[in-house]
Amino acid sequence: FSMDTNGRWLAIQGESKVGKAEMETIFIYDFNTYSFMETFATKAQNLPAASPELTWDRRCDLFLNNNLQRLSTISQQMPECWSQLQEYAATLKRKMFGEVNIYQESSFFPRTSEEILHVELTPETPST
Repeated sequence: FSMDTNGRWLAIQGESKVGKAEMETIFIYDFNTYSFMETFATKAQNLPAASPELTWDRRCDLFLNNNLQRLSTISQQMPECWSQLQEYAATLKRKMFGEVNIYQESSFFPRTSEEILHVELTPETPST
């Protein structure tokens, strides 16, 4: 993963292998765009302050372990978040490239929360 210097964008690279085929996907999240950031900000205010004598790697480890405990709740929310990301990606593509045709392929993964979004670009033609 990588985060920009202002902490407003997060890029995550995912890799999967099916048979001999390998696939890489890069997800880019703009934290200013998603309403769920308000929820995270509220939760962060309710967390006890990190002990100043803990090292950063230990603080991160504690943070990740606490989040793993909430995994079942998060996994229930994933289909909605995934839908929001797909809609956002389609909107960006329309703004950048004009009309797009979008279809989903769910046979690659067994669960609907892991559907693949395919985007076919149709170049914008000037109207006469």
